[in-house]
Amino acid sequence: MTNIKLAIQMLEVVLKQTGVLEDTTQRASKYFSILQSECRREIGLINDLLDLSRLESGSESLELSSIDLFTWIPSITQSFIERAHNHQQRLLLNLEPSLPTITSDRSHLERILSELLQNACKYTPAGESIIVSAQVQEIAEPEDKLNANKPSQKIISFNVCNTGVEIPPQELSRIFEKFYRIPNNDPWQHGGTGLGLALATKLTAHLGGTLTVSSTPGKTCFKVKFAADFSSSELA
Repeated sequence: MTNIKLAIQMLEVVLKQTGVLEDTTQRASKYFSILQSECRREIGLINDLLDLSRLESGSESLELSSIDLFTWIPSITQSFIERAHNHQQRLLLNLEPSLPTITSDRSHLERILSELLQNACKYTPAGESIIVSAQVQEIAEPEDKLNANKPSQKIISFNVCNTGVEIPPQELSRIFEKFYRIPNNDPWQHGGTGLGLALATKLTAHLGGTLTVSSTPGKTCFKVKFAADFSSSELA
């Protein structure tokens, strides 16, 4: 694929020199655009399969760093605002002001949230909304006087919901499968590899969390939950 990508780049240089790409009505220009798109898709597919293979084999290590959730989440969603606007969608944030700084794998969290946002943008009809929210919930634990100084455990919950969409009940159990795509449910005709949600599930599990989905008439929500020890992860 590296050789194919290089050949496409060299072909682009030649076509630009001849002026072919300047006229988007020419068939050669259209075919070249398709060639570029398919090359990117195949490279994405290969990279996704490699990522899945590492996660399934347990060879993927965690690179931990401090993440200020209240500023980090808007920075990730920013790149999707224009995409949502171009599709006449609304992208909304609903974040608790008290969201803390945690220690986690930044690249894993970014990939999870990005995959869920890509999925939402792909399937949300025009005029509907995509809502990203995040909350902190404490885990109810029995009183333990012998461990009074034990840091409290809390749950981080990320939710990505979109309106105007309902996943049929018979499809809910399959959407996290590799290569599975809901039939006739891509209004923008974006296509894809069918690995995004499978990757998000594996990455969430690698962080010790869970990824679930619920769907009712007119609304679908994906929820990511994982535990975090805030007392040791917050910065002084």
